[in-house]
Amino acid sequence: MASTSEGGPKPHEPALLEALAAFPDEAFDGHVFRVTRRSAEPVEFSLNGGRWAPPSTYLSVPVLYTGLTREAALAEVASYLALLSPEPARIVALHRLRVTARRVMRLTSTDLERLGVDQATYPQRGYARPGQAPPSRSQEVGAALAFLGFDGLIAPSARWAGDNLILFGDNHGLEHELEPVEREEVDWREWIDDVGLGQN
Repeated sequence: MASTSEGGPKPHEPALLEALAAFPDEAFDGHVFRVTRRSAEPVEFSLNGGRWAPPSTYLSVPVLYTGLTREAALAEVASYLALLSPEPARIVALHRLRVTARRVMRLTSTDLERLGVDQATYPQRGYARPGQAPPSRSQEVGAALAFLGFDGLIAPSARWAGDNLILFGDNHGLEHELEPVEREEVDWREWIDDVGLGQN
């Protein structure tokens, strides 16, 4: 298991690498959605971790989180902003991006369960944040996919009935497209109230 010890991160779990290598990969060519602060760069990869990548204090896995639908992207970010106090600025930027990727893995909820990702706790924000260890199982899966050379992962959203596309920056190279197409401004608080989204 890739967890922290006094000597730093351990190697990726061989059984996990073997299990992931047995899944088929696919190419991706289409549009995705991403929510950012109004002034943020929409195609900038992050080292802050998240559900599918350990934070850089543990292991460097640059990622870019997107939703396959407008609603999935908004739900992921708005549900998090609603937890903050004081409440952040209500207007965010919603970007539509053109993305191509050569090698993406698509994992269903059943697949994730087989890989050890507990679906009962999947909606919770129980993954490691900067300065914390060890990583969660979903972070181990994401880091292992990046290690195996995958450009990205398509996995179920924890906030919406749909899928997200997570790109791994070390593998999604210049031969792939990652271009902003459209931008709109959205009041995330108003959107949450309109759709009745929970704040877990």
